[in-house]
Amino acid sequence: MAEMQLGGYAGSILHVDLTSGTAVKEPLDPEMAKTFIGGWGITNKLAYDLIPPDAEPLSPENRVIIGTGPFSGTIVPGSAELLVTSRFPLNGAYPTSCGGGHFALMLKTSGYDSVVITGRSSTPVYLRICDDDVQLSDAQDLWGRDVFETVDTLRQRYEPCSIIPIGPAGENLVSISVTSIDKGGTLGSGGLPAVMGSKNLKAVVAVQGTKGIRVANRVKLQRLVDGMLQRIMEYRLRPTLLELGFFGMTAAWTQLGARITDNASRIELVPAPDVKDMHYRSRRPLACAGCPTADKEFIRPQEGRRSGMTTYATHYSAMGDSSGTDASEAYARSVEFLDAANRYGICLFSFGMVREFASYLYEKGIITREDTGGTELTDDFETTMKLMRMTAYG
Repeated sequence: MAEMQLGGYAGSILHVDLTSGTAVKEPLDPEMAKTFIGGWGITNKLAYDLIPPDAEPLSPENRVIIGTGPFSGTIVPGSAELLVTSRFPLNGAYPTSCGGGHFALMLKTSGYDSVVITGRSSTPVYLRICDDDVQLSDAQDLWGRDVFETVDTLRQRYEPCSIIPIGPAGENLVSISVTSIDKGGTLGSGGLPAVMGSKNLKAVVAVQGTKGIRVANRVKLQRLVDGMLQRIMEYRLRPTLLELGFFGMTAAWTQLGARITDNASRIELVPAPDVKDMHYRSRRPLACAGCPTADKEFIRPQEGRRSGMTTYATHYSAMGDSSGTDASEAYARSVEFLDAANRYGICLFSFGMVREFASYLYEKGIITREDTGGTELTDDFETTMKLMRMTAYG
């Protein structure tokens, strides 16, 4: 096969078989890169070629295909997005999930555009990639740990690196599981962690490698990027993004207190506390590689019963039971709900809908305490948090 000459591409695909414990490096076909444009095109082409049409989502035959694009690892703003294609257990579809962070950059520095993972390990493992040093390592000590704990442990071992971990929901094959890249970029809503869990794959670690990215014309690229950055810096809502993240765009909706009830058939408007100022004091912006807006978040509430706790989020969303005697209590509960969902590895949007549907069935008498393990499905914060834990552990 011809040597890879396309600018922006690392030039290799890594194939990992968890059953045999082997890894094979394959050259990226230049014609495929030209025909199936970018990481999105290549991951979907690989999925079409490599995932058998009748493969069950949680079977060894299913693949997890991780892909980058030609902008990954360059100075192009917004090029941190990582792509993952697989057959997901929630509905048997073949979605391509996207997430930010530093994984795409780290993977490209080791010389890989894509990683294809198949098979099933007999024991829990994690995959570590650093240049030509690709290893499957024992993950028995990580199994059972939440998403954040897994990231912290692996960072201590391999920093600088980027990590795709799974939490308890993935280990227990929960179909509404989701994970993150490190602690920020949400990835794989619809059960990607369950696919990884079915393979006994606790995490994928991309360690910073030694290879650079060649671009076709550095001068023209710099000019294009300079123009993009100028427009981004002049964006009228950029200060709002830096101060409040995406919550700054939706804070007014939260104050309306819109509450979905009756199995998503009715919306109630209940006055809600204004937590905008509290969020401003509690958050610090985090940025993906090459991002000039820094909309990800490190959150540390400054007051109330959760004062001093720390968590990370793709974006803050005042979800869950945010009732409380005041704004401080409402914000504390909202942050606690978000933190638990991210640590367990549960899609908070899917969980909210499932919880609402279960409550509706309970109210109508269609399900009873016998079906809920003795839990009364009342609409309160404590019950919501209990149900989330029950969900995460299957």
